[in-house]
Amino acid sequence: MFFQDLVIEGGVRVIDLSLPAYHLLADKKKRLDLDLDDLIQYTCAQQENLYLVSFDQDFDKTDLKRLEPLQALELWKNRGTS
Repeated sequence: MFFQDLVIEGGVRVIDLSLPAYHLLADKKKRLDLDLDDLIQYTCAQQENLYLVSFDQDFDKTDLKRLEPLQALELWKNRGTS
């Protein structure tokens, strides 16, 4: 039920990393000092030109904008009103 509500009906999509992107993770690990799951999230967001939505402040040391979940919800609710 959760998966259907969120992914199928909610418009959430799953992002896959390309094989070359996986090969670049080791270099990013050294440069950004993130753990593997954070590196994958960072790389997906970078690849798709997305915000990082997380409470994890480790993302603040990256070049991507991090939003906390409530900030992202507000941004989503206000889309198209400006």
